Amino acid sequence: MKKIAVVLSLLTSTLGYAADFSDMATVKRVTPRYIEVNRPISSCQTTTEAAPPKEKVLQVQLLAASRVAYLGAA
Repeated sequence: MKKIAVVLSLLTSTLGYAADFSDMATVKRVTPRYIEVNRPISSCQTTTEAAPPKEKVLQVQLLAASRVAYLGAA
């Protein structure tokens, strides 16, 4: 128990001096660190849509043709 008390007192006594320590140094060499922050990704997506049935297309074309004929005659 005595050893623990001695060690704790030594640790607490040295912690008070750590805040007062300052030093100067000369930088000899620096190697830059590169970090990839944003890595763009290119991707392709293809989607297919179902074509309308042929008979509906034919009905729409006939309706459009009859409207043009009616409006053209008027």
